[in-house]
Order: sequence, then structure tokens, then C-alpha cells
Amino acid sequence: MLLDLGLPGGSGFDVLSAVTGRAQRPEIIVVTARDDMQSTVKAIQLGAYEYIVKPVDIDRLREVVRRALDGRDTRGQLEEFVSERAGGQAGDILGKSPQIEEYGLRRDDAARDDAAADRASDRPADRPARPAPRGDA
Repeated sequence: MLLDLGLPGGSGFDVLSAVTGRAQRPEIIVVTARDDMQSTVKAIQLGAYEYIVKPVDIDRLREVVRRALDGRDTRGQLEEFVSERAGGQAGDILGKSPQIEEYGLRRDDAARDDAAADRASDRPADRPARPAPRGDA
């Protein structure tokens, strides 16, 4: 995405702030007449991929856009690789080792136990739990 900082009725900084932290955030190349260090630093801190001052050298712009697209493709390939190779996932922890798989199983068991305890505590005190059905009855 090419973005000028001087927008009618707003600021390019507002746009940068709005997309910061989004999972599918586009690469944003700031192209502006503002040639000051404060604007440059602020734009980069807000997530701008590159900061280009007008007048634009078209060859440089092409190169920056190409790098931004290549980087996006590389990140996508890396995310795909990690998700394929990671195997099991236990919460935010990825891995295939027996220890990670065991952790995931224990975590799932604990979550089921917590859910069962929550359901049991929702039962009125004057209504005891029904016994499990017996196979010979």
C-alpha cells in the first residue's frame, strides 16, 4: 500500500495507527513531501515498511515495492512451513516432541475436569447428582 501522510481531512499517521497490530496488515510504503526526521521515525514506529520523500525516484519505488511483496510472500511461506512442521499444538506452544504432546493432553484433561466441576457447581444443592446408569438394570 502506498500512503501519503498529508491526506484531506486526516493524516497518514491515523491510517498507520489503525492498521498496526492487525494480523493481515499490508506492507505500507509512505510516500510524502515531509522530509523531516520526526515524521520518518514516527511512521517507521507505526509500522511503515519504507519512507520515501517526494519527488519519487520511480526506480527506487519499484525496488521497494518488489522487496515488500517478496517479504510478504516469504512470511506467508514461513507461516505455512511452521504450521505444517509443528505437528501438535498446545495452546500457544507448537511442537512434535513427546513432552509437548503430553503437555497438550494434560492441559486438555484439566480443561475437561474444570468444565465438569463448573457444571456440577451449577446444580441446585437440593438436587443430588443422578447416579450413572448401570448396565444390568
